[in-house]
Amino acid sequence: MAPSDKSKQVILMVPSSHETLELADRGIAETHVLKDTVRELVVERRVDPEKLRLNIEQSMSQVGEIFSTAEQKVSELWEIQSVSVGLTINADGSVGIASAGVRASLEVIFAPRKKTEELGF
Repeated sequence: MAPSDKSKQVILMVPSSHETLELADRGIAETHVLKDTVRELVVERRVDPEKLRLNIEQSMSQVGEIFSTAEQKVSELWEIQSVSVGLTINADGSVGIASAGVRASLEVIFAPRKKTEELGF
């Protein structure tokens, strides 16, 4: 890969294929190995930015299709205030909705449809 091609790549930091290392408290003498341990757990992958852009756009379009027909009104008292969707980017540049092991892939926030005084809380 020519230097100019390499500079046009998006750098992704992904978990290495090594087994997860167990870190134990080994005392102050070994605290300097943390940097090397992190270096072993994470590796650098380069992805074509155009491929990444297209994959993100496709995922966003799919999410948009899902929510374009969703009712904002949940009940007489509640409505959807906002929706947050987490996307993951894999080492090969593929993109999808975050899944198992990720803190939150879809967050829906509800709000009262009426003033709180009218609802009694």
